Amino acid sequence: MGLQDLNERIHHRDFKSDRDMKTVYDPGATHRDGEGGVGFDAEHWDESQIPIRKTMLRRFVEFSGRHWKWYVGGIVVLIVGAFVVNFSALRSMLFANERVTVSITGPANVASGAVVSFTVHWDNRNILAAKNAEMEVIFPEAFRLEKAVGLSVQGNSAKASVGDIGRNGSGEMTFSGKFYGSKGSLSYLKTNLRFAPAGLSSVFETGNQVGVTIASSPLFLESSAPLEAADGNDVDYVIRYQNDSDLEYSNIRLVAEYPDGFHLVLATPNPTEGMGTWRIGNLLPGASGEVRIHGTLNGRKDEGKVLRASLGVLQGDGTFVAYEQQERSTRMIASPLSISQTVNGQTGLTASPGDLLKYDLNYVNSGTLSLRDVIITVQLDTTQIDMARLALGYQGSFDMARGMITWTAADFPGLAHLGPNEGGTLTFSVPIKSDIATDANAGKRLSIRTVAKIDSPDVPTPTGANKVIASNALDVLVSSVVNFQTFGFYTDTAIPNTGPIPPKVGQETTYMLRFSVKNYLNDLSGVKVSINLPTGVRYTGKFLPENASVNYNDRTGQLIWDIGNLPATELGSRDFSMQVSIVPAPNQVNRSPNILLSAMLEGKDSFTGKGVRIERAEKTTQLIEDKGIPIEGYNVVP
Repeated sequence: MGLQDLNERIHHRDFKSDRDMKTVYDPGATHRDGEGGVGFDAEHWDESQIPIRKTMLRRFVEFSGRHWKWYVGGIVVLIVGAFVVNFSALRSMLFANERVTVSITGPANVASGAVVSFTVHWDNRNILAAKNAEMEVIFPEAFRLEKAVGLSVQGNSAKASVGDIGRNGSGEMTFSGKFYGSKGSLSYLKTNLRFAPAGLSSVFETGNQVGVTIASSPLFLESSAPLEAADGNDVDYVIRYQNDSDLEYSNIRLVAEYPDGFHLVLATPNPTEGMGTWRIGNLLPGASGEVRIHGTLNGRKDEGKVLRASLGVLQGDGTFVAYEQQERSTRMIASPLSISQTVNGQTGLTASPGDLLKYDLNYVNSGTLSLRDVIITVQLDTTQIDMARLALGYQGSFDMARGMITWTAADFPGLAHLGPNEGGTLTFSVPIKSDIATDANAGKRLSIRTVAKIDSPDVPTPTGANKVIASNALDVLVSSVVNFQTFGFYTDTAIPNTGPIPPKVGQETTYMLRFSVKNYLNDLSGVKVSINLPTGVRYTGKFLPENASVNYNDRTGQLIWDIGNLPATELGSRDFSMQVSIVPAPNQVNRSPNILLSAMLEGKDSFTGKGVRIERAEKTTQLIEDKGIPIEGYNVVP
């Protein structure tokens, strides 16, 4: 066999399956060149006799032939990997995110309410540009932005379009505003810069922040509260304020947040909003003021009761921001004796002039020892109650000079020695004066206060402290008195009426309906009068005063007179007149038909928080208040 044929057989995939050839080494064999060596014989071929080096080469060639794709893939991976490594290194040289920086500079300590400025600075220390950059500044709640050119403000953040920041480029922006808060409070201004490296679509972000401490407040605030109080004791708070700066401050509010268990009895001056907000308005340089608060405090032994007072400004969005804030705490202490009151079965009551008040006083010895010579007293505010009708029965005594009811063991023998867990109930009653709704009491926010106390000489007095006497105060709020009246007239000079008197079948006669409201004692809010006309009665559209707020529904025949706020201090009454017409029908002959179906006044007492609702019944053509109409002019004639 020739060398070419042998080579083909060696490299053929099915070489061993063709035939079993053996190689025999015969020193005596003769080659074509006449020399001895390897001889080839079909019967003595032995593959193992091929040199090892050639056999490995053959196997490598066979393996390469079958798995050439693996080699190509590996080469591609190596090439791509090298490219990525080199590209990342190149990109890092051209642009690194950390080489884009933001800083914010400004005062670290500011005065509350003073205008301060801050500067935001940015740098790009890369070869490539930072594209489409946008700056965002995030403000704390205590900060109010005053001026910022190019900033778009939304909520507590502002944004500005920076654009492209070129190679080694930089820029800055400035804004100013005011910090509001109490002395020592810390707030943070934050910045975020968003950008995309040139040539990439990914967006990156970097930022910074700066802390700002309110070092001083232009407004001075001081409050005082008792250090200790027993359950049910009277407590007095005093809040003082002053403008120590040379600037005038507007929209100033003083806000008192009462502790749980506190019941407001009286405040001087009266709160202007709710039970704990005073609208001071403009506070001039050097101006000062004071608020005194009186009430009762209930709580458990060793419980801390905190009064929080704040002086600040009301923003345009209705949020209150404090310039200065202060807290005062009262620790609750305990007495072995306790006493409580109810009036008409309630611990809180709103009553009207003339109402009868029935009081129950419940007392008990909650200690572990008997107590001698117990005395119970009730202090009365006699200015608003009819003391001539005070009812004590055969128990207790009343001292008119001091306005005090006293019960001792002479009235109840059990008070001589009151054992552990022993107690009882005392009663008395007294009416509210019926004539207190006067102009002299307008706006005074009247209340009926009773303070009950129980004591014994066996109750110890702590060293260095006042004796703990159990007490309980109860207040009955007096509702405002509203005088709401309706009238009807034919004889009226303001808006003259027309038509026959007495009214005649088939002919139109007009009348004037007049509504008068007079408020005493407490301010009212949300006041409106609903006027309902019967079917067959027409509203002509004429009314006085011309600036009155009215809304008429011709489908229902109802007219709403919206009064709004009605101060108790307003002199005189608030009046409204409207003209109506009627064309009597035959079935109304010899009768006085309705020209008003009903009228109802509604509102809210700003002191008691209770709703006010007064209804007035129908009104017919029998208008006895109009002296110009004779008696025979009331009924319809044919």
